[in-house]
Order: sequence, then C-alpha cells, then structure tokens
Amino acid sequence: MSCEYPKDLKTLGDHVRKRRLDLGLNQKTTGQRMGVHGGTVWNWESGQRKPETKNLPAIIAFLGYNPIPAPAAKQR
Repeated sequence: MSCEYPKDLKTLGDHVRKRRLDLGLNQKTTGQRMGVHGGTVWNWESGQRKPETKNLPAIIAFLGYNPIPAPAAKQR
C-alpha cells in the first residue's frame, strides 16, 4: 500500500488519508488525534478494514465534514 495522495475519494480511508497528508501527519499521530492506534488508520487507508460506527464521530471531527452521503429520500 503506497501512501499516494488520493485522487478520488471513494472510501472513508481515502478521506482520512487526504486530510492526514494535507496536515503533514503520520498515521500514528492521526490515530492519536482520533483515539485509535496508528495501525487502525493504516487499515482504513489501505482498505483492509472499514471504520467501526463508534469511530465515525472522531473521523468526522478530524475531517471537519461528514463524508457519508445522506440516504436518498424515498419516493412514493
């Protein structure tokens, strides 16, 4: 897994990697800011694991926005 700057933000891990690189942080420091281990950040960024629901508030706070699209309204 390279640490390339993501061109397309398709996953939460891509969003985290972009923000981390924009801030010049390593995965360990990023994890500390979000209350997780640096290896957890690596897992998200590499696509090995998806973040657990309990981590979403910290991810959103780190990013400064919510990358999860709102569900589409049901049409009747």
